[in-house]
Formats: sequence, C-alpha cells, structure tokens
Amino acid sequence: MKFKSLRLYAQLIIIVGSIWVAVLVIITLTSKYYIEGFNQQLTENMDQEIQHSIENLIITSNNRLINLSAAHTGWTELVEATNARNRPWIEQNATKYLIKDPAFSVDTLYLLNTHNAYNELYGILPETIYSALFHKVDKKELLNASVGYLIYYNHELFIVAITGLTDVNRNDIHGYYALGQRVDYVIENTLEQFYASKSDLTLTFIDSKSLIISRIDLNTIDSTSNQYFKLSTSNNLLAHSINDHANKLLYLILSILAISMILLLSILMRLTGNFEESIKRIKRITYHDYSQKIDLDFSKDFSELSQCINNLSSELSSRDKEINQKYIEIISILIKSLEEVDVYTKGHSERVSHYSVALATVIGYPELEIIRLSGLLHDIGKIKVDIKILNNPGKLSEPEFEEIKKHPMTAYNILGVSDIFSPVKAIVKGHHEKVDGSGYPDGLCGDDIPLGARIVAIADVFDSLTSERSYRKEMPLSEALQIIQDGSGTHFDKALVDAFIPIAIEAYKDWSSLNQTPDVEELLLILEQ
Repeated sequence: MKFKSLRLYAQLIIIVGSIWVAVLVIITLTSKYYIEGFNQQLTENMDQEIQHSIENLIITSNNRLINLSAAHTGWTELVEATNARNRPWIEQNATKYLIKDPAFSVDTLYLLNTHNAYNELYGILPETIYSALFHKVDKKELLNASVGYLIYYNHELFIVAITGLTDVNRNDIHGYYALGQRVDYVIENTLEQFYASKSDLTLTFIDSKSLIISRIDLNTIDSTSNQYFKLSTSNNLLAHSINDHANKLLYLILSILAISMILLLSILMRLTGNFEESIKRIKRITYHDYSQKIDLDFSKDFSELSQCINNLSSELSSRDKEINQKYIEIISILIKSLEEVDVYTKGHSERVSHYSVALATVIGYPELEIIRLSGLLHDIGKIKVDIKILNNPGKLSEPEFEEIKKHPMTAYNILGVSDIFSPVKAIVKGHHEKVDGSGYPDGLCGDDIPLGARIVAIADVFDSLTSERSYRKEMPLSEALQIIQDGSGTHFDKALVDAFIPIAIEAYKDWSSLNQTPDVEELLLILEQ
C-alpha cells in the first residue's frame, strides 16, 4: 500500500512514531556511554571557582561604586552648594535620591565639606567609621582617583568608595564624598543561586565585634577577602562531573529533537503551502471565479475533499448562470411591460442607464451595476399611469401631472417586492428629487437625496431633452446642456453637473454607435458591457 493512499491520521502516526522511536534508541545508547564515564571526569576546583566569583563580585561592586561616586565629584556646582549649605539641591542632585532609588543599590552615603563642616549622612554606617576611613586616605591621591574599602561592622560587610569633593579644575580638596553598599547578603545569595546545585558549600562570616577596615587592592584581593569569611565545600567534584555530563546529554537530546523537528517541519511546510494555495483558490471561488481548481493530493482524505470542492464549484457556476439568466429575464419583462404602454419610453431607459454609468464612472462611484439597473428601471412605475396621460401630445393638466408624479413611489413599491432590487429601489424613488427640495415624491434636498438618484436625475433629463417626445421634437445638444447647466445647484447636484458636462457629448456619440432602440433580446448584451 502506498503511503500517499493512507489516511492522514495514519500518516502522522507513522511519521511521529518513527521519529520518536529513533530518538529513544539514540538517547538510551548514548546515555549509557556517557554515564559510565562520569566518575572518571576531572573537573575544575570548585573552591577556586567560588573564591574567584566572590572576588569578581567585590571588584565589580567596588568599580560600580567608584564610578557612581566619581560622577558626583569634580563638580563645581556641588562644591558651591555645600559651601552655601543648599541642602534641598544637594539631596535632589547628589545624596538622598541615591538612597531612595533602589536601582542604585546604595545602602550608605556620607558627604562632608571640611571647609565649613557641612555634612549629610544616610544609611547604617555611623560618622565615626567615615572619620576613621578619611584618616586612612591620602588627600592628594583623591585629587585624581577614587579608592575603595572593605568594612566589617556590626556583623555586616560593606564596600565603601571614597572620592574627593573638588571643583571641576581639581585644584583643591574641599571634602569627601563616600558611597557604600552592603555585600555580605549579596555574596551569600550569589553563591546560593549559582553554586548550590553544584556543590555542598558553607560560607561563614567571622564573628568579630571589632571594626575591620581594609583597602581593596586588585593584587591582594584574595588574601584580603579571606579576612572576612571562611568557605568550605564538599562533594564538589562529583556534583560538577554529573552536571557537566548532564549538560552534554542535554545538548545531544536537543540536537536529536532539532533534527526531528526539521523533518516534521519540512512535512508541515508542504502541507501548509498546499493548504494556503487551496484557501486562496477557495476564496476566489466564493467571489464567483469558478475557473479555480483545488488540488490537495497528499492523502486520500484531502483528495476526496478537493474533488468535493471542485464539484461544488462547478455546480455553483451553473447555478449562478441560471440565476443571472432569470435576473435578466425579470428586468426584461419589466422594461417590456413599460414599453407596451409608453411608446416613447422604448430606448429611453437604456440610454439613461448608459449616461448614468458614464457619469458614475467619472466620479468613481463604486457600484456601477446598481447604477446601470437603476437607469434601466427608473421609469418602471409609469406602468400604472394611464396610457392616455403618457402619450398626451399637449400640456398635462394639474391632475394628470399629479398622476405622473406617483410613478417613483409606484416603482419603489414594485421593486420592493424582491430583495434582488433592494439597492436599486431608493435610487429609482429619488430620481425626480431636486437639490433645492422642490422635487418629488418626498421633497428631499441636498445630500439627503441618494447619490445614485442624483446621478440618474441628470441622465434622465439629458436624454429626455435630446430625444423625441409626444409633445416636442428632440433638442440640440448645446441647448440641452445649457438647460442642465442652468439647473446646477437648484435641480441638480452642482458637482455632478460639473463632471457630466465635459463627458456628455462623448457619451451621446458612444450611444449613437449602438442601436438606439434595442429589443429586449439585446438587453443581456447591454448589461454585460
């Protein structure tokens, strides 16, 4: 049996099952090989690694504090502020804000202007400790550099960076600026976070009631830091060995999974690519493009689905043609019915449709088919008007004209019987409205009149003027266009008149090249233009 002929779920079971069986076999064999070598694997000395980590942490914290301290010294404004004892400015720009904002990780701060004894103290360390520190510092050294100290006080370990308070020229030391951070809990948390899973370790800080102060020197940091704590580890080699080999095993597993995923993705890419193309074609079918064919051939299920969709598309195509033919027949019957009672209407509806579409195209009206049908059906309401009134060669009496004025509403009611003509009926009803509100049947004005109705209104009057009627001969184009122009802003929409005048003659010539009085049988050809 070919794989292609299997059901989709069977294909997926075979693919996924094969991949994972291979994964399990490889993991089992390789794990046995690596585990046997765990106890023979040499590791780095855990004590040295942890010690270096502590040293690096101290150096990093020291450098951070030195940089932060240096950023606030060599600053003429700060010197002037301390001389003026401008505490609010100093707190906002140099002292208190560092303590309040946890992002700076500053736990203790001391600022001293030795010229006027102005000082600010924040944090745990008392002023006496800072005094002891300042006695250890060479003032000349602080003109060009900052120094850091480790301080053990009250069972807590601090790093304190000291910088000279100077102006921008750094000619004289005006005092001291010191920032500190408590680091004993930072060291403990760091060791617990990074090394607890690798080794059983114990970090014990010395239990001393006396104050211990030592300067941080990169060359002697190892021996210096050992004054403050004792470090002991056990089982570190075994723990490190297991961890190291576990990582290797993990990398191997990830590599195998990656290969499996690549294979699976390649298959899914083929499936999704075919799906996406098929979905695009199905969408085109929903928009009546029945030439599209679906070809999902990667399994029996989808082959059957493709065939069903293609059969449905063919059936919809046939139904659409049938519905369209019935649709044309309905319109043909309506127009033919009107022509039977009004001989002068023959050809008028088609010409109004033609001129309406021409104008709608120029202004970018989106629904040209609706405009086309509105022009064809705009006078369908006259089917209810007495034939004597329609063909009266003389001037209509007021009662006769009132009867004529009913035809837009009659058309609206006729077209309202079917949802097919729902977009058309409002246009047909309003094609005798005038923008100044003097039209009928509702006396609408301006933009209250549907745009389609305002388009058909111009086309209707233009064709009436340029066509023969029972009561007059056809009018020359120039006179007809002048009447249209005179009605701009009162009878007609001014913007539409401005768009129609330049194209009217060309639209008239285009119609003249066609049969001006087409039979109903030619209606399909007109609608398809």
